[in-house]
Amino acid sequence: MNQQSYTLNRRAFIKASAIAAFTAALASTKVMSQPAFAQSETSDIDILNYALTLEHLESRAYEVANNINLLDGAARDYFVEFGNQEAAHVVALTGTITKLGGTPVRAQANYNWPDFQTGPEVLDYFQTLEELGAAAYLGQAGNIQNKDLLTAAVSIHNVEGQHAAVLADLVSKPVSPAFAEAKTMDEVVAAITPILSTAPADWPMTGRGGLRRPMAPSNRPF
Repeated sequence: MNQQSYTLNRRAFIKASAIAAFTAALASTKVMSQPAFAQSETSDIDILNYALTLEHLESRAYEVANNINLLDGAARDYFVEFGNQEAAHVVALTGTITKLGGTPVRAQANYNWPDFQTGPEVLDYFQTLEELGAAAYLGQAGNIQNKDLLTAAVSIHNVEGQHAAVLADLVSKPVSPAFAEAKTMDEVVAAITPILSTAPADWPMTGRGGLRRPMAPSNRPF
């Protein structure tokens, strides 16, 4: 198989298994037919808003990357597609939280992005960002009470992992280990705090709960 065929086949696989799998999983869940969430589902609402916070960030990041024109060829095609997928996640999570009676967290007006100068800088940054997103979903899998929501969350984790894998290939990073790394909510919130224009402690309450205060951020962006 030549490189062009491999690239097209991989792109088709991602397109077919990303938005389609997530939409099907979420649309088919029993929870979407419920008029409001019960008291026992409070933590699920908070987890969904936590996920939505990450999806807002990723969606906006791809908007920025696609507007600065530092990428071309297959990399640019992937970024357009990935940006569309992250935007679809935002729409789906927002609708789900609303349907369950929660208050979806909004995207921030501004984010603190790096001053990208080259295409490789963009690719390396987003590869790390996508790995963080995948680790965030994996870290919450055991905390989701509603198993229908778990199915949808795992489908997003799959998409984030695919994004990270494709970008790792583009920047020639080594193959992922046999077992994916999970990150706690505190670890992820601490990692993204430098990107946010508003501190997590100042975020609005979500549903009947709210995001926990994070650990002190490290010196690394992720």
